[in-house]
Amino acid sequence: MTEAPMHGETGGDLSHELLQAIVNALPIGVFFNDVDGQCRWVSEGYAELAGRARESLLGTGWQSLLVSDRSAYTEALHSALQTQHAFGPLEVDYRAADGSERAASVRVRAVRDASGAVIGSAGTVADVTRFKAARLELAASEERLRTVLTTIEEGIVMHDASGQICLWNDAAERILGLTGDQLLGRTSLDGAWATIDADGRPLDGRDHPAMVTLRTGAPVRGFIMGVRRGDALRAWIRVTSLPITLPGPDARPGVIASFIDITEQREAETRTVVRERLGGVAHLAGQLAHEYANALTVLQSRLELLGASLAPSEREHFEAAEQAIGRAIDLTGALRALGGREAVTVASLRVADLLPRLALVVSERMGVALRLAPPSPDTAVGGESTPPLACAVTVDADMLERVVLMLVARHVAAQAAMHTAQGSDAPPPRLDIALEHRHLVTPHVETHGEVPAGDWIVLRCAEAHRGWTEASLAPLMPPGAGVRGAVSEVDLDLPVALARMQAMGGHLSATRRADGGVIISLWLRAQVASANDATGRPAPHGAAGETTVTRRAHAQRTPWIGAAAVPADAVPVPTTPRRSLDGLRLLLVDDDPLVLRTAERLLQRAGAEVVTASSAAEAEEALDTLAPPIALIVTDVVMPGVSGPALIARRRAAGDMRPVVYMSGYTGDAFSEAALLTEDAVLVAKPFTTATLVAAIREAQGQAQASE
Repeated sequence: MTEAPMHGETGGDLSHELLQAIVNALPIGVFFNDVDGQCRWVSEGYAELAGRARESLLGTGWQSLLVSDRSAYTEALHSALQTQHAFGPLEVDYRAADGSERAASVRVRAVRDASGAVIGSAGTVADVTRFKAARLELAASEERLRTVLTTIEEGIVMHDASGQICLWNDAAERILGLTGDQLLGRTSLDGAWATIDADGRPLDGRDHPAMVTLRTGAPVRGFIMGVRRGDALRAWIRVTSLPITLPGPDARPGVIASFIDITEQREAETRTVVRERLGGVAHLAGQLAHEYANALTVLQSRLELLGASLAPSEREHFEAAEQAIGRAIDLTGALRALGGREAVTVASLRVADLLPRLALVVSERMGVALRLAPPSPDTAVGGESTPPLACAVTVDADMLERVVLMLVARHVAAQAAMHTAQGSDAPPPRLDIALEHRHLVTPHVETHGEVPAGDWIVLRCAEAHRGWTEASLAPLMPPGAGVRGAVSEVDLDLPVALARMQAMGGHLSATRRADGGVIISLWLRAQVASANDATGRPAPHGAAGETTVTRRAHAQRTPWIGAAAVPADAVPVPTTPRRSLDGLRLLLVDDDPLVLRTAERLLQRAGAEVVTASSAAEAEEALDTLAPPIALIVTDVVMPGVSGPALIARRRAAGDMRPVVYMSGYTGDAFSEAALLTEDAVLVAKPFTTATLVAAIREAQGQAQASE
C-alpha cells in the first residue's frame, strides 16, 4: 500500500503508525484491496464491525460476510472501479458474528500511485442497520395510516416521541397553509406558529394539545387555538389529541392530533360539537355501505341469474325480491351520502338550463308539474335579491335531481293523504317552487350547519309542507322548535338530502312555521352572470311562471357508472342477455370470494371467458403467464395489500395498456386509491347488473380503441 504523506500542524509528515492509529480509531471500517480485488488490509473498525479477526478478512475472506449474491457484488464493484473509479454508496446485507443479518453502507474509490496508475482501491464500511430499520419502520407506519389519513376531511398530524411531526394528510396542509416539507419535523415549540388560546392570549408551545398528551399520556379534546398559517393569516382550529403507541419494537409513545378549521364559525360551538359527533357515525356509515354493497352485489346478481329460469307462477316472488333489493340499494345510497362516500361531480350550470331539466325529470318519473311561483316574503332569509335567471350555479345536477325527486315524492304523498282524509278527489299533482337569488352579507346560521356569506340561488317549496313527521325534522331542528318528545321511528330522507346538498357545496334548510307547516329550501352556490345567453338572447323561461319542458339534454358523462335501484312499479322481467362479450377473454380481480364468483357467472353468461384472481399478486401472475393473452381487466378498487388502482398503475408503468374497468362498493371512493384514478377511468358501483357491467366493459374498450 503506497502511503500519501500527510502533514500536521507543524508541517511534518504523519508517521505510518500514527496514520494507522487514526484510521483504526474511526467509528467505521476501512479496507484496501489490490487491483485483483484481494483484500490486503483492514482496519480494527472493520474487524469489529464484522466480528471476526482481521487476518480472516484478508484475501477473499471478506466475501464470506455477504448474504446476497457474492459474485454479483464483486462484479459490480470491479466494473464500477474500471469505468468510474468509484463505487457506492451501496447498501448491502452482511452476516454478523452472532449469525444475525445486518445492513452496511459501502463506498469504494480507486487508489493511484504517484504516477497516476491505479494500484488498488480503498473503501469504508458503516453499519446502517439502525437507519435501515428506522426507515422500514417509518415506511410501514405510513402505509398503514395512508388510507385513514386520506379518507378524513379533518386535518390529521402524527407526532413522534420527540414531538416532531412525522405524518400528516392533505387537509392538514390546506388548513395550516403549509407544504409537506414545511410540516415534516416541525414541533409545537416552533415560534413561527404564533399560537394564541381561545381568549386571544399567547399560547406556549408546551401547552399545545399534542405536547400535553405526549407529556401526560392523557387525551385532550375540543381544544380551541389560533395559529398563524403559512400565508401569515390567522386560522382558528379545534384540536383533539390522542395518545398512541408508535409501530416498532420499541413501542414508543406518540400522538395523533386531529383538527378542524373553525375560523368562520368559531362562535358556533354547539353546532361544531354536533358535527364532530356525527363525523364518527358518518365514517361508520360509509364503511357499512361498502360491505352492504358487496352483499347486495351477490344478492342482486344471483337473483338476476335465477330469474332467467323462473316459471311464470314464481314471478311474483321474484318481483317482490327485486323490489326489496331496490329498496336496499336506496338505503345503501343513503349510507354513502351520510358517510360522505357518494360520488360528486360538480359543474357550473345556468339556472335557466337547470330548471327545465328538473321539471322534465319530475314530470317523466312522477307525473308532477313543476311550476315557478313568486317568492314568499315570509320565507326570506335576508340579503339583497336579484334576478336568479341571471346566475349560474355550482351543482351536481344528477345529485340535485335525487334530492328534488325525494322532496316531490313526500309532497305528493302528503297531498294524497290529506285529500283521502277529507274524502275529496285529489287534483292533478303539481308543485310550486319559488326561485330566489340571495346575497348573504353574514352567514345564515342553523343548528345543523350554516350557509356561508356570499351569493346563493335558493329553490324553495312555495307551499308549507305538513307531511314531515317529528322523526323527519329531529336531525335538523333545534330543541323546542316544534319537535316534541322522543322520536322512535327512523326517517332518513332529510338527513340524506342535507348530506347530498352539503357534499356539492350547498345546504338544506327546514323552517317550521307557526301553523305547523314546514318550508324546505335548497341552497346552491351562485355565480352572477348576464341575463342573456351566449347568443345574446334572453335566457328561456316558461310562460305564466311555468318552466319550459323540452327534450332533456344528454348530461355530461362522468366516469362513475351507478347501479340504479329498481322502481317498485316497474320490475324488469329477467331475460337471458345477448352474449355480447363472446370472444372476450378478461381478468376479474376481487378479494371477496362471493363477489368474485358472482361477477364471474354474470360475465360468463354474457359470453366472456373469465380468469379470476383474488389479489393483485395473483392478477399479475395471470397477466404475465397465461395464454392466450387477457384482453381486459375488471378489478375491485379496495383490496388488502395492493389496491386495484395501484395494480393498474404498476402495469401502466411497465407498458401494459390493456383497458380496465374498476368496481367499488363506495361511490365516490373517499380514500387514497381514488387519487390514482384518471378522469376518464371507468368505474362501476356495486351492486351492478349484467347490463351495467357489460356497458362499462364496452366503454373501456371504446376508450382503448380511440386512443390507439
